[in-house]
Amino acid sequence: MLVLIKRSARAFTVGEIGTDEISGLHWDNVSGGVNQRQGGFSLYGYIDYARAAELVDCSGMHGGCGRVAKIMVPASLNRDEPYREGYLELLDRVGYKRIGHYRYPEQKPCTKRILGVLKEHGPQTRKEIRDMLRQEKYPSVQIARALNRMEKDGRILYKQGSSKMPGQIIALNTY
Repeated sequence: MLVLIKRSARAFTVGEIGTDEISGLHWDNVSGGVNQRQGGFSLYGYIDYARAAELVDCSGMHGGCGRVAKIMVPASLNRDEPYREGYLELLDRVGYKRIGHYRYPEQKPCTKRILGVLKEHGPQTRKEIRDMLRQEKYPSVQIARALNRMEKDGRILYKQGSSKMPGQIIALNTY
């Protein structure tokens, strides 16, 4: 099944891709690449970097981290056939769409969950923390804000790596 993708909400270039090529589906309001913020949450996922360069004009200037690129799967472009069926399949895979930055009733606050991950596993890269929490349905923007807040108030330390990069090592501050 096929869907139409873009790099971000403001991008003009649209590409067609099979749903089986998209991984890491999640709801987010921050695009890949230049991290453009948008008003509401949209469906995002990851595709092979070479495919992104071919389909949606991914420049590679913003990392190409892990050889994947973050792409948007806009509902507005996938309403009609032949793309509707593929979009509905992706919706089944990703699940519930958040209305805002609220957590599910059974979820711990994001900051407490990050502390738990660091206590349980020791120092982790920013990407490892983000991937763990995304699997638990925390939005990317919430994870980033929690990490920044926790660093400012001294609960965690950025030990190694460039600021805000996926390979940056984050550890508990043991004071």
